[in-house]
Order: sequence, then structure tokens, then C-alpha cells
Amino acid sequence: MGEMTVEPNEVTEVLNRPLSRELLARDVTRLAYVAKDGTPRNIPIIFAWNGSEIVMSTPKNAPKLQALSENPMVALTEAHPPKILLIRGRAELDFVDGIPDEYLQATSTYEMTPEQRVEWEAEVRSLYHDGMVRIVVTPTWAKLIDFETTLSSAVEELIRQREERQSPPARRLAARVGPCPGPSPRCAERPAPASRGGSRSGSGDPTRLVLPFPWRAWDGKWLSPCPLVGRLGVGRSDT
Repeated sequence: MGEMTVEPNEVTEVLNRPLSRELLARDVTRLAYVAKDGTPRNIPIIFAWNGSEIVMSTPKNAPKLQALSENPMVALTEAHPPKILLIRGRAELDFVDGIPDEYLQATSTYEMTPEQRVEWEAEVRSLYHDGMVRIVVTPTWAKLIDFETTLSSAVEELIRQREERQSPPARRLAARVGPCPGPSPRCAERPAPASRGGSRSGSGDPTRLVLPFPWRAWDGKWLSPCPLVGRLGVGRSDT
């Protein structure tokens, strides 16, 4: 199966959503690429988002540079469950003298006193005396998953299959599901999202369904006391 074609304006729309901007403001991403031996790699790496590109920095002797020069196609993941931003693109290598501004920008959130920051930067410049390499990725595909308004395509397909198995009265009941009974504001009925590239043509407001699973937050607590509400036909992807 070939990779799905996504228009640049669709990628921009996904990356400009508030949740996407929130994730892109973080300082660590996970970079996936194919190593020289043909096996996959998925590494954490500091990054900065400049509004159109993801910029990472690495030493000039890093093994991943030769792998990226031979196969520049990469994938990146920004995740703060239940929010997940998936990005694909092509890596361009930019060898520079000194320390890239994006590297200093990404590390500016580190908790240090002004004196410690000066000492830390001096140590960094001493260590990377020969400069660094900027790994610049322009997104060519993007998918935001929040398990409320957007889902993975596998879960979307399972929900569609369940719809087909249900009797017509059951489908009508699912389409009329009201606010969840729990006290959590996350369960309040949400307005229909604006049409995004993957919404079904002519379907109007996507069918509102109750998903069969809540999402467990990173600290082990339930984000909602009742099933999450999902909408189909929004942001469909091959993930």
C-alpha cells in the first residue's frame, strides 16, 4: 500500500491546531529512522519548532548522520497522553560551526540560575568545539490524535464495523447519545468540529459515538469516569 497523499494546506491545518502547538512547544521528540543495517531506530532528541520546520541538533560524529544521508525519510512523535502528534517528513542535514540557536532555544527551559546557565553553555561550546549538525525536517504528513475528536484509523474502522453489525434502532440510539453521566467536564457534549480533510463528503456532522475505553493518564489516573466521546470521519490516517 502506498503512502497516503496529503496536501500541504492539510498538514498546516493539523499543525496549527491548539493541541498541536502545545505539543510542538515541548523540548523533546522521538525521531524514528532506518539505520545503516536496515533495522529501525527510535530515539529521544531535543528539538525546536520554528513554525514550519522541526530542527534537531546532533554531534558531527553521530552514527545517525550517515543513515539519514542514505535514507532521509523520518517520522517524529510528540506525545503527552492522551494527546499524540505524529509527523513524517524528509531530513535535511546542515553542518554548522558552533552551537545552533535552536539547540540553545530548546534547552532554555532547563532550570538553572543565570550563573549556572553561563557555565553550562561554556561547557557545551567546549564539548562541541567542531560544531554540530542541524537535522531539519519539513513535515509532509501530520496526524493529531486526542481520542476525543480524532482517533487512529484502526479504531475508526472497528467502530464502523460495529455500526454495521448494529440494528438500525441501535445505530439511531448511538447517534443520539447525549452528555456522559459523569461529573467530569471532559465528558460534556462537545460541538461538532470544523470539517477537516478526512471528513466524509455530504455526511454533515460526523456520527457521535461512545468509545468502549477511557484513557488512562500518564500518572495512572482516569481522565474521565465515563467512556470518551469520539467522532468519526475526522483526520483519518493510515496509523
